[in-house]
This record gives sequence, structure tokens and C-alpha cells, in this order.
Amino acid sequence: MSLLSPQLQAFLAVARRGTVQQAAHDLHLTQTGVTQRLKALEHHLQVSVFERSRRGMRLTEEGKALLLYCQRVLELEGATLPMIEGHARASGKRVQRITLAGPSSMMRGRIIPACVLLGQQQTQLRFSFQIDDSVEAVKEKLRRGAVHFGILPQGAIPAELEHKSLSPEAYILAVPWSWRKRGLAEIVKSETMIDFDEQDVITQQYLQGLGLFHLARLERHFANNTDALAAMVVGGLGYSLLARDMARSLLEEKLIASKGEASALVFALCWYRRPVMPSHWEDLVNRLC
Repeated sequence: MSLLSPQLQAFLAVARRGTVQQAAHDLHLTQTGVTQRLKALEHHLQVSVFERSRRGMRLTEEGKALLLYCQRVLELEGATLPMIEGHARASGKRVQRITLAGPSSMMRGRIIPACVLLGQQQTQLRFSFQIDDSVEAVKEKLRRGAVHFGILPQGAIPAELEHKSLSPEAYILAVPWSWRKRGLAEIVKSETMIDFDEQDVITQQYLQGLGLFHLARLERHFANNTDALAAMVVGGLGYSLLARDMARSLLEEKLIASKGEASALVFALCWYRRPVMPSHWEDLVNRLC
């Protein structure tokens, strides 16, 4: 166990072994996973920590300074972790942390409830949930090693990631309650679409399936949080695709109305491949998928 971040662990492994390939073997990661974490580290520090050549990876001056920092942290860990782990052993359990990032509706409606049940059965598990409705942000967190697992739409999964599909989630096209008697084509033509960010195309894809996208306004409203997005629909700023489970209370309170048929969207649990998956990871994958 190390308290160093995943990026620094990747840096330290490459510094010790001299190549990304050997570092990936030591870390039980793919070479792509190690490379992505090095890139994220260098982007964060705004410096290059390695000089890359055919002979391998050689530390830059900035890399040498970072290596010294890592060595000092490891020395401190050597004095601190045995005491912490001793308390864990005394309690008979070794604490294992699992970090996940994904969109609001999936995390609240499926991921967190399933993890609660798993945590009740395996009390040594600790969870960190990062609610993020931006697909690109979740991808970046996976690349940086900031989370172990990410929830991504089926069509947006990078090739280097391992994944398993989750059961489909129903989405509705939500409009303000006062628009309930208006025709959908007229709404699409005259009102504004609301999405999470510029990369969010779920509502557009829904309209394409209905043959109505050519009527839609291109300028959209954005809100990077499901509750905020729903509040904008309730307030009459426009229309959007919302998870039906999440929108149920708003429908019952007659704050929004649903137009068209519900659409089933498939999300997947994604992670960077490892030659050997930790057992508590396997338990999580089996629970969710």
C-alpha cells in the first residue's frame, strides 16, 4: 500500500525500472494506463519529468527533484503505515477503498444503492463517489487514475478500457408542465434544448431517432448537474432528456411533462485493464453488472 497518488506511483515505477513496459508489469496495469498517468502528471506539473529515447526513460532535472520528493514521502510512509495497518489488523479487517465517478442519475439510482448493499456485507470496504455528468471529465479521471471505475455511455468508451454493460436506463424527453398540450415538433422548432455540456449529445440523438433533429435550435443551454438541469426545465428555459427514475417525482408533482416515448440508454462500468483484478473489484463488478 502507498499513499502516493496513482500518477506518482506510475512515475516512481518508471523511474525505478527505466521503461513503461516494466513499470506496467510491476503495477499490474497496461502500458497505456501507465502512459496516461505520466501524461496527466506532466500536464499537472507543466514540466517533462522524463526524456524519452530508444534506450528507455531518463529523468529530467525536474524529474530528479520529483523523485527525491517521492523518496522522502516513502520514508515517512515507512514510519507511519505500519502503525495504521497494525490497527487495521487488530480489528481483523484490512480497509479497501473503491472510487467511482459517473452521472447523477446512474450514481444515485443504481451505483450507490448497490454499493451500500455491498458495503453492508463487506464492512472493510470504503467508497468514494464522484458525481460528474460530463462524459469527458469521467474519462479524464480514469486516465489520471483519480478513480478506479467510471460510468460511461456505451458509445463513448475508449478502446483501452475494460467494461461491462449495466442494465438499460429509461429516459424521457422532459418539458415544463405548461407545455404539455403543445406538439413536440413545435416545441423542438421554437424552444431551446438543455444539456450538460457541449459534448452531451443524448438529447440530439433522441430527436434524430424521431426525425425531428433538423428542426432543433443549435444554440443550447448547459447545466453540469442533473438537479440544475431539471430545475431549468421546470422553470421553462427549455426541454431535455432526463432519466425517468430521477424525474418521477417531478412528473407526479406536475412540474414537468413527458413528450414522446421513453428511450432506453445503455451505460457501462469501465476500468483500466489489470492482469490480476483485486478480489474486492471483482465483487463490485459482479454486484453492479
